[in-house]
Amino acid sequence: MAIKSGQLLKLFESVYSGQLSPQKALDAALGKDQLPTEPTKRQTKKTKASSKNKPAVKPKKPVKEPAVGVGCVYPAAYQGPKSIAEQIQKLAKIFQLDPEPALKFAKKLPPLPAGAEGWFAVPSLEVLIIKYGQDSDNAARKYRRAIRLVQDKIMLEWPLSSQGSMLELRLSERTKKEAELIAKVQPGDIQIIAAQLGIRYGGKSVAEASEQFAANEFGLGSVAVGAIILTHLERINEPGSTALHMNCAGDEDPCGKLICVPLYMPDNRFDDSEIFYISHINFDRYVASGPVSGFIPPTWEK
Repeated sequence: MAIKSGQLLKLFESVYSGQLSPQKALDAALGKDQLPTEPTKRQTKKTKASSKNKPAVKPKKPVKEPAVGVGCVYPAAYQGPKSIAEQIQKLAKIFQLDPEPALKFAKKLPPLPAGAEGWFAVPSLEVLIIKYGQDSDNAARKYRRAIRLVQDKIMLEWPLSSQGSMLELRLSERTKKEAELIAKVQPGDIQIIAAQLGIRYGGKSVAEASEQFAANEFGLGSVAVGAIILTHLERINEPGSTALHMNCAGDEDPCGKLICVPLYMPDNRFDDSEIFYISHINFDRYVASGPVSGFIPPTWEK
């Protein structure tokens, strides 16, 4: 027998007020139980009288949930960024790029912006697309090709399994804007960015982290994060590690909404673990989540 709208409203009110548990409400809706009735004045007086005779019950202490980010750590082998010169030389060798402009720029780096953990070298996305890209006007295809190129290089040094769809990925508008500024300040093959590799937003979702970005902060995409992994494999490849994943907070779907974003994570099932590149729902928060972000120094914004 169908339940009437008035009865359904009464069920919602009963659950909200604590008179019924959700399961009891469901049973009542299915006809397995009776709906709660309003107490009469006599019942109310009787309840008050009986409660006076009962010993007072001490309220239970609320269960305190662990704070977001507690237990989020980097692998023990990762001791922070390597020298910027070492990073530049390695990327230049891997992708056959010119290191000289970046090495020259590295000698006059400004103070590290607040929130960043160090300076990291990444290849210019435009240079990778021009040097290795296909003849296509499709921006998504060019970006996908750049991601695959970086991942192919990772696989030469460590097993990597790509299980996420890259078909519709693109840089978010915020990340694209900051990437254009960096390219203007550093027009060479390799660029230097201030970044943090996940610890700043450990345990938070990409959506949550993006809302908390500083004015000069932006998410890093799959190409930049992959390049950092190339120069810092120890950040993600520790066998059996339960350390922070590296969420690519600068990527988004074609609708401009962060429905799913990719992440790099270690496979912890075996001692000879590989790196996974998978899609992840952007609003999921969990202890291993580590959105990666970059920072623009104030002097670059002038």
